Amino acid sequence: GAIFICTPNEGDSECSAVINDCGNNSFSGNTATTGENDTFGTLNSVSCPPTLVTLTDFQVNSDSNGVELSWRTATELDNAGFNVWRRVPGGFWEKVNESLILAQGDNSSYSFVDSSSAGQDFEYRLEDIDRFGNSTFHSPSGTAPLITLKSPADGAVFSSNRVPVFKWEATGYEGFRFQYAYPGSGIESLPWSPLMEFSPAADSWASFAQQLDGETVFWRIKGKLGENEENYS
Repeated sequence: GAIFICTPNEGDSECSAVINDCGNNSFSGNTATTGENDTFGTLNSVSCPPTLVTLTDFQVNSDSNGVELSWRTATELDNAGFNVWRRVPGGFWEKVNESLILAQGDNSSYSFVDSSSAGQDFEYRLEDIDRFGNSTFHSPSGTAPLITLKSPADGAVFSSNRVPVFKWEATGYEGFRFQYAYPGSGIESLPWSPLMEFSPAADSWASFAQQLDGETVFWRIKGKLGENEENYS
């Protein structure tokens, strides 16, 4: 998910949600009214550098030539690229690709063929690595319980005096970790929690929002399935 932080100037009732997110791209024609949770339009992200990865699809299909993995991204914040991992059920994970599959940026499609897997039964997962060295693993569509982000809506606008309440829905997880990032920050993580709701303390939020006025903050939920198994919203 993504929210926009915008604080009206003293004496104004609203502020304009017009920003340069990564140099040449902007939200425009939108406003954030004090005390209201408005939304804004679509980010023109054609020339943005890769950033925090959000997958819209990840499929694994097999044929006589091996296994083809295909995935598509919506956003890539500071993403360097991807690795493909596999294991026999219950075994140890091993990396399949010899070199990093380089990031192409937002709204990109990727594919990788594991030709050495023909006739064998493997489980697969995808790893993205950001330019800070952080890695995130993703399970193929339909193989892990879905984590659905409920609120705030994508593009919601918040000021320093309006604290957001983040909510999500999921079943089958032992706990959740709230994660967030903004351009150039890397991924920040909060401690594990069994709750499916998070709201920052008012004073902490006010300080955070004042520092990031005019910025977009991306957020997601990391779910814990077992000791070594995780999934993301």
